[in-house]
Amino acid sequence: PFAQEVLPNGLRILVVQSKKQPIVSLTLAFSSGLIHDPAGKDGLAGMVAGLLTKGAGTRTAKQVSEAIEGAGGSLSTDADSDFLIITSTVLKPSLPLAFELMGDAVLRPTFPASEVELLRTQTLSALQVALTQPEVIADRAFRRALYGQHPYGRSPTSSGIQAISRADLVAFQQTRLRPSGALLVLAGDVTLAE
Repeated sequence: PFAQEVLPNGLRILVVQSKKQPIVSLTLAFSSGLIHDPAGKDGLAGMVAGLLTKGAGTRTAKQVSEAIEGAGGSLSTDADSDFLIITSTVLKPSLPLAFELMGDAVLRPTFPASEVELLRTQTLSALQVALTQPEVIADRAFRRALYGQHPYGRSPTSSGIQAISRADLVAFQQTRLRPSGALLVLAGDVTLAE
């Protein structure tokens, strides 16, 4: 059984309570995946996801990492075709910290230039390696043939990754990571009231 509520800002919350362990897992999902990448800038949602925890609020990437790891928890982000997702797992006493870090990541990412360029380099390297794999090449060709110009048919390219600017990252975060239509799922030793 689960409890649910929709907040006045449109955020839907689902809580699955379990008192077996003093742990809470949080998943915050936005309908802001790769299909929302503008043409010519495929990979934008993935880069935004990769940078949300690399400096947020008043914390640097190192401070975000130290805060969550110091609490014995985890914090990660990902973007797939349809969703941009932020997840955290913490011990119950650290739940306020998890909310704070997730809130900063979504509402106040800093997108430091050094982190943007580091992620760009890593993404381009990973793309170069991926394009040597026959299954990746076949998947890209299959999706392009099946979906054509629809965003499902597009794939990140080196030129598209290079074209993404910090302004693009900020604009995506400000327009796509909104509470209306987002879903927050909490599972573990937590109640809806908490």
